[in-house]
Amino acid sequence: MDDLRPVFYKCTQARLDGTLKSSRASAQCVNELIYGAFLRNRFPRMDLIVSAGRERLAQAQKVDDGEITAEEGNRRSTDFENQLLSAGIPK
Repeated sequence: MDDLRPVFYKCTQARLDGTLKSSRASAQCVNELIYGAFLRNRFPRMDLIVSAGRERLAQAQKVDDGEITAEEGNRRSTDFENQLLSAGIPK
């Protein structure tokens, strides 16, 4: 799988420039692009991709609600994704 950092950058920039109005909208942007990339590559464990997306949305909602900082939300999402990596998602 190609490097997915440009996906995160694109969606974060859209939030910062006001195109996307919330962290949750940014997370949804990321989820759609990542899901499509893994689907096109016929990734056999799409359930893991869906799980990572749900976690990303949950953390983004906490950011929007003021419960945690964006940095904390990103760290939590990354920690969760790293757990999934150990379960079999190729780097």
